[in-house]
Amino acid sequence: FVVDYLGFSVPDHFVVGYCLDYEEYFRDMDHICIIDKKCLPKYDAMALEHRQRKPAGKGDEDAAAAAHP
Repeated sequence: FVVDYLGFSVPDHFVVGYCLDYEEYFRDMDHICIIDKKCLPKYDAMALEHRQRKPAGKGDEDAAAAAHP
């Protein structure tokens, strides 16, 4: 297989930024970075906390209405 275009090469590391994310963090960065694996538990904990505080989503209105007739 021959590649027609190559944007850039990335080292064999976990990279984030420029729409590449980790637990929905870093995707809005305008550059690519290597994430330090020692930091991953911090972002795992932040993502878990964020998911637990998630606001009511679509379909939750019906459950709320049934609970409070």
